[in-house]
This record gives sequence, C-alpha cells and structure tokens, in this order.
Amino acid sequence: MSIRISSKQRIESPGLEYRSFTRSSQQWIFSWVSRGLTIIDKYYSKTDESIMWKTAMILHPRYKLNYFRNQNWLPEWIKTAKQSARDTWKLYYKPTITETVSTTIDSDDPFADVDNFGRNFEQDPFEVYIQAPQFDCGNPISHWTAKLDQCSPKSKTKKVTPEGALTRMALDFLLAPAASTDVERVFSHGGLVVSKHHHNLSAESTRANVVLNSWSKLGIVPRSRLIKVFNDKSRRNDREGADVGAVLVDGED
Repeated sequence: MSIRISSKQRIESPGLEYRSFTRSSQQWIFSWVSRGLTIIDKYYSKTDESIMWKTAMILHPRYKLNYFRNQNWLPEWIKTAKQSARDTWKLYYKPTITETVSTTIDSDDPFADVDNFGRNFEQDPFEVYIQAPQFDCGNPISHWTAKLDQCSPKSKTKKVTPEGALTRMALDFLLAPAASTDVERVFSHGGLVVSKHHHNLSAESTRANVVLNSWSKLGIVPRSRLIKVFNDKSRRNDREGADVGAVLVDGED
C-alpha cells in the first residue's frame, strides 16, 4: 500500500501540532521506511538459519506440515523444512535406538498407524508420524511425555525404542526455551554452586546440585525423604570412619 502526500499537505492529529510535509520530507520518510524494511528483512531471513521453530511446529501433532501450507509457504520451503527435520532425526536420534519392537497393526483400524508409530520394525517412526494426519492432542508436552521409554528396575541401562527416540526428539524441540534469558539465569545460579570450596565438582555433580536446588524451590522434592537420605548417608560415613579407626588401632598394636 502506498500513500501519496502533496508537496504542501497538512496532517492534523489529536494532541499533535500541524506538520507540513514537503517533497523533501517525503523523501526522508521513504528513506526511513526503506531502511526499516531492510532491517526487518535482514533479521527475518535469519529464521531460515535455525531449525528450532520449524522442527518444533512439525513435531506438534496439531500442526505438522499443514501449518506451513496454511501460511501459504512455497512447496520448496516446506520441502526444505521437512528435510531439515528428517536430517536431524537421522543424525542425532535414530542412532540412539537400542531396541526395536515388532507389532501387529490392525488393518481395519484407520488410526492404527497413529497409535503404533515407531513400534513397527519395518517402518521409520519419523516417516510414519509425518504421513499420519494431524490431530488435536491437547497439551503436546503431555502427549509426548506419555510415550517416553520406561526404565526397567531390573536393567541398569535404559533401552531406547524407535518411538522413544522420536519422543525424545519432540520433547527436545518443544521444550526448548524461546529466548536465552532463562538459560542465562540458570547459568548464573549454577555459578553460585561452583564456589572456591567446590571447584573440583564434576559437571554431573554440578548439574545435579542445580537441578535439586530448582526442584526444591518448586516444592516437588519431598523434604522428609531428602532429610532421611542425608541422615542415612551421614550414619554410613560414621560407620566407615569407625571401621577405619579400628584398623589403625589394630595396626599400632
């Protein structure tokens, strides 16, 4: 849409004084608008450099690729977004699969592929998911969390099924923070854990302490159980110390 302003046109706005627009001022306005559009285009084009939001939309069961079609994306743009998500799946998540489960799919059930995606040995769970129709799952986080692989109490290692690998990918993208603010805040809090008295903490211990602190503030850590764990550990250390003392005394005798 273009707006033409005569060389001596006056525009009146409530609460503002009259302003006279000359041909020279028109050129300034058009110059500012042009520069503004250039900056907008510069940063909008950077969205193509990130796979995060496009993959997150694809892994949302209610949107998938239809979101891009409804936004009138060109077919090649949609193809690029789909291929980017597929490459991420094949490179980072599909190789983590350690267990495959063969299931029998009921041919009379039109939603069998949706219910069993990732469980068929011969089918790639990502391709099955993409080809299945989108549906309203309510909360996508709850939907995918329910499909996570469960840890077996008898096994020390966690088995990863095809469905579990795709679920992990979906949660990684859908749970990614929209901005770095929260991440930077957590990083700052984590720095408080690594003081001069704790500089030898491993990355795993530091992460566990930060997570435990966060969960405690949210009230999701049972305080009584936590106290019991620390008390039991303290008693165990006392017993071990007593055993060491007895050994030293015997050695001196």
